[in-house]
Amino acid sequence: MDNFSAAHVPSPDLEIMSLTNESQFMLMFRAQPCENPLEKRSAIQGKPFSGWAMIDSGASSIFINESIVRDFQLFKKKLDKPCRLKVIDGREINSGRVEHYVTFNLKIFEHEEEVDAYVVNVGNHDLVLGMAWLKRHNPAIDWDKKSLVFSSRYCSENCLHASPIVKSGEPDLEIAATLELPPRYSEFSKIFTEEEISPLPPHRPYDCEITLKPDAVPRHGPIYSLGPREDEELRKTVNKQLEAGLIRPSKSPMASPVIFVKKKNGSLRMCIDY
Repeated sequence: MDNFSAAHVPSPDLEIMSLTNESQFMLMFRAQPCENPLEKRSAIQGKPFSGWAMIDSGASSIFINESIVRDFQLFKKKLDKPCRLKVIDGREINSGRVEHYVTFNLKIFEHEEEVDAYVVNVGNHDLVLGMAWLKRHNPAIDWDKKSLVFSSRYCSENCLHASPIVKSGEPDLEIAATLELPPRYSEFSKIFTEEEISPLPPHRPYDCEITLKPDAVPRHGPIYSLGPREDEELRKTVNKQLEAGLIRPSKSPMASPVIFVKKKNGSLRMCIDY
């Protein structure tokens, strides 16, 4: 994640390029606001949003349209030192110096991370992913097919949850995991698809059930309080696993509490406290 303190900004000058639609490399994204550090209860300020991100090697960093910040009520943080913003011909942008940035979870297909983005007026673009983002992830880009592969070690360890390949300009992003597998493993590529990993294995003749003794008294477990973000993640995870058949409604009079652990990319992992 970028650090926007004055000590870490290499130069007060920022650069962003304006390109024609024909030459733009666009990716669909989804985003989730992060917690507001100024709120005592660490409440999330803002609403989830989605849009199109432009890959721009002429931009120095990550930029988000100020209209997105306003419409989705994202929490703005003030820079220690305002930055000048220059366009392609070297002129300083008319809207003035950059004074704020926002932090949010950015998801491009199964590539997910927490990012900081400067709040600027970038015309009709929702988000611009510039050179700082490209250097960090070092994606392999096929300009002919307009596809992008998150193949770096950094992405594998911090950002990826499934297929690393996405295509530009398509709402339904393409899964092409076999292209990343060594040829000798290609016959097994199907087992890594979402369709194969979602359902349970086939039922066998000896499905086992845990039955309690008639006089057994289950123990009550503590119920942990959840914040708005954890509560939303709990509902989403439970509904997803119910639809996939991985879980079913319990017949037990007792329930086990859940806790959430933050991953490296800022997303949450649900854990059952048995």
